[in-house]
Amino acid sequence: MSEVIVFTSGKGGVGKSNLCLNTALQLTAQQYRTCLFDGDLGLANVNILLGIEQEHTLDDVVFRNKSLDEILIQTGYGFDIIPGSSGAEQIANLSGAQLESLITALAGVGEYDYFLIDTASGISRGVISFCLAARETIIVITHEATSLTDAYALLKILSINGYMGSVRILINNCETIPQAKQTYVRYKKVVDKHLDIEIAPAGIILHDDHFERAVAQQKPLLELYPESVGAQCIRAFVSNLIRDNAQGEEPETLSTFWQRYLELVIEEEPPPTVSDSPAVRRDTGAAEQEPVPIRSQIPIGSLSKKLDYLALDSSRYAGQLNCSSVLLSSLFRSICQGDISVSQLRQMISIDPVLMVQALQLTMTEEAGSHVYDLGQLLDALRDDQIQPMLLQTAISSVGAKIGKSEDDYAAEQVQLQRSINSYTRAILAKEFALATSAAVPDEAYICGLLCDIGLFSSEDNQTAGDATENHAAFGAELLQSLGMNSMMCDAVRFHHHQLDQIRTAFDLVRIVFTANALVHENDLEQQDPEDVYRELIGISRDQAMELLAKAREEVFRHPAQLDLDVDGSLDKTIDVSGDLSRYLMEHLLTQGLMPPGAPRATLEDWQRRIHWNCRLLFDLRHVICFLADEQAQHLSAIGYPGCFGYDNLANIVIPVDNSTSLLSRAFTTGSLVIGNFADESDTSNLADRQLGRLLGETAMICVPLKSEETTVGLIVCGTGIEEIETIRQRDTQLVGLGARAARDFSVLRDQLPE
Repeated sequence: MSEVIVFTSGKGGVGKSNLCLNTALQLTAQQYRTCLFDGDLGLANVNILLGIEQEHTLDDVVFRNKSLDEILIQTGYGFDIIPGSSGAEQIANLSGAQLESLITALAGVGEYDYFLIDTASGISRGVISFCLAARETIIVITHEATSLTDAYALLKILSINGYMGSVRILINNCETIPQAKQTYVRYKKVVDKHLDIEIAPAGIILHDDHFERAVAQQKPLLELYPESVGAQCIRAFVSNLIRDNAQGEEPETLSTFWQRYLELVIEEEPPPTVSDSPAVRRDTGAAEQEPVPIRSQIPIGSLSKKLDYLALDSSRYAGQLNCSSVLLSSLFRSICQGDISVSQLRQMISIDPVLMVQALQLTMTEEAGSHVYDLGQLLDALRDDQIQPMLLQTAISSVGAKIGKSEDDYAAEQVQLQRSINSYTRAILAKEFALATSAAVPDEAYICGLLCDIGLFSSEDNQTAGDATENHAAFGAELLQSLGMNSMMCDAVRFHHHQLDQIRTAFDLVRIVFTANALVHENDLEQQDPEDVYRELIGISRDQAMELLAKAREEVFRHPAQLDLDVDGSLDKTIDVSGDLSRYLMEHLLTQGLMPPGAPRATLEDWQRRIHWNCRLLFDLRHVICFLADEQAQHLSAIGYPGCFGYDNLANIVIPVDNSTSLLSRAFTTGSLVIGNFADESDTSNLADRQLGRLLGETAMICVPLKSEETTVGLIVCGTGIEEIETIRQRDTQLVGLGARAARDFSVLRDQLPE
């Protein structure tokens, strides 16, 4: 009888394998017979952490008639290791005799008190299967936002699959215990609000440089540095683990676990394959492998390796900058629904102070210099694969900053929205002043106007100590300096609030930003000085300045209108802005997590298989047909691949787009999700729809547009039961997001397909 415990994580690099290894060693030290199964199939590395040569793997048991005893690694530390490999990923394709042989071998591995499984990171089919088969799962997280969101995606899939086991969270690599507790509380609040799954804390592992030293020497931390902080944390964690398991269910046999795991793998549709040929593959005899979907965006889990948006260059700016949830919610709604292009996203970045800072962090280099002569060219330097991850990280920061706060959410969002509007208006006005007077570089005036109040967007308290305005202005000036901006720009932000008499002695850029700020805040300078103060400061009359202010305010309404965003400075009190942002963000994360980037060479079949796989995994929709429009967008034709649902009948299914009574035509022409109930004649009077419904074998039909950047290229049509319609409607955003992602992938694939 064994306690089977799965160690997993949403993203790589969180220290999972190292912790699992040291847990095995500590359990052995407590006189528990322990085996560690390296479940990172295809990339096994536990043996590397110990400096052990690996001669054989699980492949050899399955395909080369080796016994489990022959591949078992006896470490010399008292616990054993079973080296996994990519062979286990082919379990679904094994013959009955091979399955029986493997089950017998694994079930007969020997008697262990603890059987630890170190999975791969992420949400692959193999990882999810291990978790669902085990009665206990430990998810390793860190305080990094990407670790938390990737772990959330993992939990959401377990929740969707009705996981009934125990889930405990092990917080790793935190500097202090309060930071670790805060990390767990933030994570749990999001989980409790959005998921139907229970989690509990497993322990805290504080940051300790001895971990890296142990890895470099290929020895366990507990052996080399038994008195280190990390070692003490591991011992405390293992003590809790032993105590909790002693109070829990009775252990089960290993054969019971492996039987569950194999059943989970076998019952699922084999994952899509990726062919070396760019043509549509028709060979059904080839063994199927885990797909690598069409490239669209960089994986979420790699954010922390590629980008570090939240931390500025100086330690003084460790506090995060919080973007307006109103703007972010509208942006992610448009992204999920495929209503906004990358070029439009780039434009939207330029209107928000926080997003502008994130963009400048990525684009301001020593080679670019300290002056900004062309902001458009600077923003064009943002690669397409950087923009959505940047927005993701900013949204994650915004959601996290609001968790656990007690202030009135409506009031806070009202203030934040007004600050964003004022900043954008001031930026436009400052640029107009520079253009009208030729006294400063227009785009530098724009940036300074936009970032004058950036200190007010910081989660750190820059407004309360001493002179509030002085503090946030200094914060903004030093932030610009840390980004490599020239001293004139930094001074324009630092002195934009000073007294009029002082501003008279300043250089032109300071005068321009000061005047723009005064007008935006409805502070008419002529009330302070009846002389023609505007002409003195910026070289134009008051009337001219007011005309430019009216022009700036008109421009403010233009960009947000693309997002159906109301910028009149008021919010509907009935709208849960933070809740909407969380919902759109999490739907985007899950969709992107399930459809990660892949190989540059893929096929139409791979693309379809990925859609079928995700419809089944996310929504339990098993009867799915894809439709693509012809070049003239006059007909929708069903497509498929050998073995897919309805394949033998798909060649004869063609739907005219101009058929107004068809659900498919309505969904395609409007680019909107359409759900039809076949029990209602008025809902589906079209005979072709009814025939398609009979083919789907369900009582209702869902038509999901393949829509991206205002262009619809086809549909995903799914069959479901009438009783499921309301549930589907509640998840319409996620369905539309799946269609948008698939449409973006198809646009990439289409360029690769032969004529």
